[in-house]
Amino acid sequence: MPPPLVRRPPIFDNSAPRISRASIQSHFWNFRNFSWCYAAVAMVFLPSAGSHPSLPPAGSIRQIAGERYAMAPKPQLRRVWFKGGLDTIAWKSLWGIAVSRNGRIAIASDVATGRKEGFVLQILSASSDTLISVARRGMGPGELSGDNIPFASGDTFHIVELRRKALVRYSDAGKCLGETPARSMSEIVLAFHGDSMDVQPLSIDPRLPARGLPNRRRIGDTTGRALLQASDSFLGRLVRERAAQPGVIPPPAFGVSATRVVVGDGRAYRIGVYDNRGKFLLFIGRKLPPNFRSRTEVATLRKSLEAILKDDRGTTDVPRKLRSRLDTLERETVSYFGPPGLRFDVAGRLWVLGEVGDSTFADAFAGSTFLGRQMLDCARPGKRIAMEGKWLVLSCENVAHDGAPFRVQLYAIDN
Repeated sequence: MPPPLVRRPPIFDNSAPRISRASIQSHFWNFRNFSWCYAAVAMVFLPSAGSHPSLPPAGSIRQIAGERYAMAPKPQLRRVWFKGGLDTIAWKSLWGIAVSRNGRIAIASDVATGRKEGFVLQILSASSDTLISVARRGMGPGELSGDNIPFASGDTFHIVELRRKALVRYSDAGKCLGETPARSMSEIVLAFHGDSMDVQPLSIDPRLPARGLPNRRRIGDTTGRALLQASDSFLGRLVRERAAQPGVIPPPAFGVSATRVVVGDGRAYRIGVYDNRGKFLLFIGRKLPPNFRSRTEVATLRKSLEAILKDDRGTTDVPRKLRSRLDTLERETVSYFGPPGLRFDVAGRLWVLGEVGDSTFADAFAGSTFLGRQMLDCARPGKRIAMEGKWLVLSCENVAHDGAPFRVQLYAIDN
């Protein structure tokens, strides 16, 4: 490495001491003798003119909370296409979706059209272009009742069995690995990490904020440690804002990895980043205009509200509230992202996945550095979003309405 630069007074400063001609010549010869060293360093650390012409540097080198994020090209989401019609299967319904680190997809769904009935978990592989049906419908060990939500940790799928109150494990090759009783199903599962799992309550009581915090526990246990602090000001503000809304208070958008926890305000596009002990690290955000529903979304929601009004018996004040909403649907602001839209990839980058109009966006961050946005041809994935390792999978509404209500789309994260 070159020697550290020493700040010297400018040559043309009258107050500075005079520099002799011999001294200048000495500096010149020293620079010439070591110029090859500086050139070699430049060749190692500077990209060539022909490398990544369409990918300009995304950000500067930063030092944030002990982590160093170097200048890097923008990560790209590359669509991985299935063969043999596997991506056009007409799923009868779809409760959840997950992807393993090997790129295999678990789909909790009724049997696909034209296939053997009685199986409610499908494992889809793009690399081998195969579909295997596992987990028979039933209430016995290893079986699934139908109301299931899959998650992935490495090459293992963890299936949350709601009716039997169990956690059933399958390898991404389709082998049943056993199950663990789940003593409580009154929480939302966020993620699995080896033998641990992260959960959050279904709702938050602003009078008892400590009970609404996400926590990490060993699989099968009922208690664990909180991942955030109840006294955190950003989390407290989000809870108070939701307390002003009628009905059950939904929790904020949480995202977790083995070492990081993020809390997001989807309307303001502001995200707080914490370590896994609840220590605040930094804020991430983008200055964007308010997000509104698309024409298609407004028309769909209006149709649903009008159907409710038509069936209402007039015994409550629901009709009055709904009719007032019919006049404001176009002006109501909506969130850019929801709870499933905060994900970490294998490189530790945070991905924010959300909706603008009828399209899905994917924003990537390294620390607080925004690496860029990519628009995906996916309509309204909602909560059907999963990421593991270098893979992203979405279940998108099929706008063609050709018999398949959902389309499964797999993306590989390059760079």
